[in-house]
Amino acid sequence: MEYISIYILVFVLFPIAFFYKAKIRKKEDIIKEALNKNDTFCLKGLCAVAIMLSHYVMHGMDEADSFGGPIAVMKWAGGIGVCVFFFCSGYGLFLSTENKEIEKVFLWKRFKRIFPAYWFLRLIFGLLLKKTQNGILYFVLFVLGIKQPAWFVTEILIIYILFYISARISKKHIIPIMTAMLTVMSLLFFFMELEARWYNANLVFVLGMVFACHKSELLGWLNKNYFFKLIGNIFLFLLLLFVFIETKGTLFRDFIKLPAGGLVSIMLVQLLIKIKPESSFMFFIGKYSLELYLIHLSIWQIYSELDINQYVPVKFWSCVVVSLLCTWLYSLVDSMICRGMKKKNKA
Repeated sequence: MEYISIYILVFVLFPIAFFYKAKIRKKEDIIKEALNKNDTFCLKGLCAVAIMLSHYVMHGMDEADSFGGPIAVMKWAGGIGVCVFFFCSGYGLFLSTENKEIEKVFLWKRFKRIFPAYWFLRLIFGLLLKKTQNGILYFVLFVLGIKQPAWFVTEILIIYILFYISARISKKHIIPIMTAMLTVMSLLFFFMELEARWYNANLVFVLGMVFACHKSELLGWLNKNYFFKLIGNIFLFLLLLFVFIETKGTLFRDFIKLPAGGLVSIMLVQLLIKIKPESSFMFFIGKYSLELYLIHLSIWQIYSELDINQYVPVKFWSCVVVSLLCTWLYSLVDSMICRGMKKKNKA
């Protein structure tokens, strides 16, 4: 019972935050509206919160032997959240560049979106975590992301670069080229013996591209015999979950994440066929998902070093609230800078 507040946060408040103000989508609006920009931002917000909660659950389980039970499912939910994020990224990139020539400005826009936030937050948390104690050179390399790089940021940057190269080779055949490149990249990481997260979910990005390319047909197909296909998808996912549990410690388990992530991505698309998310909170988190990812990773460590209250429920809630608050504060600073730059350009 001592962890009941964490269970309420994960299994009650988290779903409510996503479905808050959600509406039933009209049948005639499914093809033209489902999976619009608002929908994908809400999905990214869902993934970002799931990843944060999964990390905090894992930290909590490391610190408290009795902390576990059903909430342990969040350990896997974080990995699935990464898959869905890859799906949304592939989907959004394909649609936003479908009728455009991809020039070098494509990479510049992505780098400009990632690096300023990345370096700024690494600087702040590097100072708070006293990384300067390892020397000025180490601190600079840490801020730049050369020392202790954030895994997801590195991965998504590589994928963006491969997307650009694929488009430059042949825009018409970008999907098969991207598939080949991500396959080679994943095999390379596998043979380099990196952690499984470096190679076992990359191809979900291509699934998002395929869905964007054939959006109308696939949405129409999923909507036909809707509940039969939804139940079938859930059954396949539960089957994979059972295999995942039973194959602990095997190489086969590392590769289950790819089909599982693909199935969850499709299940969420099926959900969006019928439901129109209107959660301003999830939209906001989706817009600043990168910042939340970078912020929450350091909050638990800072809180641990402060040694104020190591009781897991208090620590869990504190880290969640502080992570969201820091993300909100960052958004305010970001908005002020953007407004200042717009005024300067007009002048």
